[in-house]
Order: sequence, then C-alpha cells, then structure tokens
Amino acid sequence: MQMHARLPRRTYEDACVLPLAQALTFLERAKPRCTVYACSRSPHTLQLYAGLYALHHAGRIRLEQRFGPGPLRKRLRQLAPDDPVFSTSANVLFVDADGAGLACMDVRDSADYYRQVVDEVVLYAKRSFRAGVHGPDNLVPLGLNYSAWLDRASAPELAKSLAQLELSADGARRLVASLARLFPSLADRLGVPTVSSLSCPPERGLAPRALFLARTWAPGEDCLTEQDVQGLNDMRAACIRMLREHFGPRFFGGFARTAHACRHYPDCVVGPEVSTRRADYLRRLRAYPVCIATTGLWESIGWKFGEYVAFSRAIVSERLNFELPGAIAPGANYLEFTTLAGCLAAAERLLSDEALRVRMMENNWRYYGEHGTPAAIVARVLHTALQRARSHHSLTHEYELYSLQ
Repeated sequence: MQMHARLPRRTYEDACVLPLAQALTFLERAKPRCTVYACSRSPHTLQLYAGLYALHHAGRIRLEQRFGPGPLRKRLRQLAPDDPVFSTSANVLFVDADGAGLACMDVRDSADYYRQVVDEVVLYAKRSFRAGVHGPDNLVPLGLNYSAWLDRASAPELAKSLAQLELSADGARRLVASLARLFPSLADRLGVPTVSSLSCPPERGLAPRALFLARTWAPGEDCLTEQDVQGLNDMRAACIRMLREHFGPRFFGGFARTAHACRHYPDCVVGPEVSTRRADYLRRLRAYPVCIATTGLWESIGWKFGEYVAFSRAIVSERLNFELPGAIAPGANYLEFTTLAGCLAAAERLLSDEALRVRMMENNWRYYGEHGTPAAIVARVLHTALQRARSHHSLTHEYELYSLQ
C-alpha cells in the first residue's frame, strides 16, 4: 500500500479559487508526462479524455496512453484482478502524473467511492462529492460531468478509439464519432456533441421562455429498482404538468417518447413530431434562456445541469445534494427549489426579471470557463496532484534536515 502526504482539504479549496490561467501556466512550465490508463469506455469519462487531449494538444502536458486493464492491474497490483475499477464500463479514469503519482477521477452518479483505491493515489477527485461523507483528505470534488468530445479528433484519441474498438453498436458509434471529427463540418451534421456545440456565451434578446426536456428511468434499466426511480420520475412529471399548465406557450417540455414514459406518464411525453435526440435537444436549448433541472440518479447533479452551465443558461434547479469546486451558489448561478411551488416561483422570477436572468447567465459563463470545460476540470486535478507532491517532498526534505541536526 502506498501512503501519500495528507494535506488539509483546505489546500484544494484554495486551489479552486486560483484562476485557471495560473494552473495552466504551471502545467505549461512543468510539462509533466501524464500516463492515462485508458480502460474505461463509459460516456461519463469522455469529458475527462477530452480534457487530457486538449491539454496535450496545447503543449501543457505530454500524454501517454496504456490500453486495456492489464497495465492498470500492474499499476494497482494491491487490488484483486477482478476489482470493478478494471472494468471497461467503470466510470473512473486513472492518470499517472510524472513527479506526482497516480490521480483518480471518479465520475459515478452516487456518493460511493472506491475505498480500496484512496490510499493508493495522491488525489481522488469525485464527481458526487459530499464533505461529510468523504473523509480522506485526498478526496476532493471533481466538478460537473457531461459527455463531450473535442471539436477535432487528435492522434491520441484515434489511437484510443482503435484500441477500444469492439464488435458492438457502442464501439461502432465511438469510432464513427472519432473519424467524423477529422472533418468538423461532418461531425456537426451528424450531431456529435463537441465542446463547441455544447457551449455558448450569454445571448441577450432571447424571448423569456423556459425549457425542461427529460427522460424517465425504468425499473430494470441499469439494474435500477422501482424504489430507485419512482420518486425521481414522479417529480419530473409533476414539474412538467405544472409548468405546462402555468406558463403555456412560454414553456416547452416533456418526457422523451420511450415505452416506459408513454405507459406510465402519457400526459407528459412530447409530441411525436418532437425529436429528443441529444443533438436536436442541444440545438433547441440555445433558444431558451431559462432551463429546469431536477435531481439525477442516486441524488446526483445530472448532465443537464452541467450542460445548462456550459450554455450559460439561467437555471432553476432542485436543491443540489453534492458540492462543486469554485464559486457557484444558489442565487448567483441558479435558483433552487425543494417543492413544486418553489419550482414555479423560481421559474416565474427568472422569466419576469431580465436583469437577474442576464446576470445569472453571465455568472454561469464565467464559471464554465474557469471550472466547467473538460480542459479546466482535468487541469485543476493535475495541478493539485503536482502541488500535493511538491508539498510532500518539501515536508520530507525538512524532516530529513531536522533528523540530521
């Protein structure tokens, strides 16, 4: 078992306040060799790969890749060979930063973390982070998660796509998404969700309208039980019904027309003429300045919230159950609710108060630039891992000098 220096979590909180430009400058000067163990094929980790490839392309890190679970098993030889972190479907990515050690980025929905990994890494960055639950000092908040590709495919990404190629529909889609982005105009026509297509600065002059397009989760899907999804589905349905009734044409929303939604919430599904494909949904999102978010699976902050921030929308959100790095707070970046009446009041406030709406959109655009892009998320993790290692080496050196006295 490797034991790493335990720095106060306050150290990471201070790093979150650090302007991103300083973290990027630090990496550019250090140019650390970063080895990513590219086992995961999960859509949740696409954002992390995109951040690593962006930093490599910008000359801020020197990226190397190790494919398949074998190299990671060798690196984490203390774990059992069948440990879940070695699965290709695991929502986790490990990066060895030269001079720092192994960093873990965990993008799972739930608050669970891999306890068997924490003492093996210098930094464990967790998407669904809660300070009261996550006690180890090297366990810190990662940030918002959503699925995104770089605008243009790079050589390292193409190498990963080929190495991870499998005879399945998902494998074919990943390869097509990579090849299509050799020609960005083709990727745009195919609706590949790239960093550029997933973000835009605030747009003044948009008609004050609200949007909430969602999905239901069915028991049995991804091993979910009825208890896991019933409350989540019911809250979304109640919001849709209420917002439709109150705002009429100023609101656009509903469930995607899945078999489960049509059977259990037929009055809440969108019309058959409405496409809820992700690419079409993202295009529609640009026309609505106010967007509604509800809690995701396992109380998570869902992809929608991250996408709303990237699109610099004014957000009405069910109360967040997890912590985010940096300056993001209710009132400034979103209006929170815990009841249907609270949701309605918050939406009404944002639709009627243009100054508040625009200010919130501008705040979210700033937050996205500092903490929400794939490169920003990964850069802050690598910067913190390297800073922790420096502090550890400094403490070790001071101890050695003291011992010689």
